[in-house]
This record gives sequence, structure tokens and C-alpha cells, in this order.
Amino acid sequence: MDLIENTETIIEEPIMNKNVFIIHGHNEAKWRELEKILKTDFGLNPIILGEQPDKGITTLIDKFEFYADQCSYAFALFTPDDIVENKGNKYFQARPNVIFELGWFVARLGRRNTCLILQDNHETIQMFSDFQGVIQKRFKQDVKELYRDIMLELKDVGVIQ
Repeated sequence: MDLIENTETIIEEPIMNKNVFIIHGHNEAKWRELEKILKTDFGLNPIILGEQPDKGITTLIDKFEFYADQCSYAFALFTPDDIVENKGNKYFQARPNVIFELGWFVARLGRRNTCLILQDNHETIQMFSDFQGVIQKRFKQDVKELYRDIMLELKDVGVIQ
């Protein structure tokens, strides 16, 4: 007897609105720059988790999911925040929460509705093999170097006109 008769894969389409989540580490100047571009130039509503009210939510992951579920797009800003030593080699890495949250958004919104922005200056960030195939938008000094790329990505998915 066939136990699986009619199986159906249901993939929820991400909601399309003006809410965009900014995943970030410790470099406040860089995420503030991205926030300003998204809000001022593109008329979007950037969601910065630390600036949102708790709304009675008692755990950080629940707060993250509450606000993340309201977004149609996510930017993960990888900046060289942590120095890691492994087998005698030292390298820079994005904060673990940034890596985790990028994975969460890729699973929830799909790769098309997530954008990995990577600061690539003299402090090269170690990239995880799981993200090697993900398209990366790289900047040297200022996020605004990626203005055109960000605009094209947001237009392509219909977040902006």
C-alpha cells in the first residue's frame, strides 16, 4: 500500500511590502549608511531589530521572527567584526548572528529576496563554504558604492519601481 498518495510542496511567496530587514554586526556606521539609502532614497521601511519594541516578546529569537516575518526582503551586512583563530591562522568573520540570520532569511524568503553585502577592504572576511555560491555585493569603504546594485536588485524583485 502506497502511504504517500498526493503530496504537494507548498512554498509561500514572500509578502511584498516596503519592509526590508537589515541584518548587521557591530559596525554601526555601515548599517546606518545602508538604512539611510533604503529609507531616504528608496522610500523603504528598514527594520533594525535592536531598534524595535519588544511588544511583550520574551526571547530574542521570537522577537527576530516576529519582525522578520513582516519583511519582503533582507540585507545581510557582513563586516569584519570578529577575529577568529583556527589552526594557527587568524582571519576576520562576520558576527555569528549575521550568519545565522542570513541562513534563516534564505530559507524563508529564498535567495532571490536576500542580498549579501560584504565589506571587502584590507580586512578580508573569511567566507563560509555554504555561502560561496551566494552572490555577494562587495564594497571597499562605503555601502553607497553599491547604490546601483542595490537599486537593481530591489527593482528586479518588485520591492521598488
